[in-house]
Amino acid sequence: MVDGVKIVLFIQNFVIHFSGEQWVNEYLHVKYHEKIQLNEIEIIWLNETIEQGKPYDFIFKNLLTKIINYIEVKSTLSTNRQLIPITFNELEYCCSLSDINQHFQIYRIYNTGQLNKVKLHIVENVEEKLRKHNLELFLLI
Repeated sequence: MVDGVKIVLFIQNFVIHFSGEQWVNEYLHVKYHEKIQLNEIEIIWLNETIEQGKPYDFIFKNLLTKIINYIEVKSTLSTNRQLIPITFNELEYCCSLSDINQHFQIYRIYNTGQLNKVKLHIVENVEEKLRKHNLELFLLI
């Protein structure tokens, strides 16, 4: 029975995460539609067909400024859960960005799956905020 529960939880988590990524993909394409058409912006959804295992879900390239944002989507069914689980790989990648034109962002999606209630909170320049102590990490044991 325990294995069955683990499988159900895994599927639920996958659906929540994928729904959040799908929402972000649509949001970015609507918001930047004109710039995409003008080849000023390129958006790559890495997990569109299969999970890639990267520490980010999207690559957002500004082709004019050469700025690249690596976007990690964190989805929750909650309306206000502020704790965001971060993997070692995500943190390591975020802190490894040394090029001033590369940034790591977290898109926190609240109310995943409830289209009329979805909220988005964007944490920009995570690596810079960590270095300047404007963002805190907590260890939960």
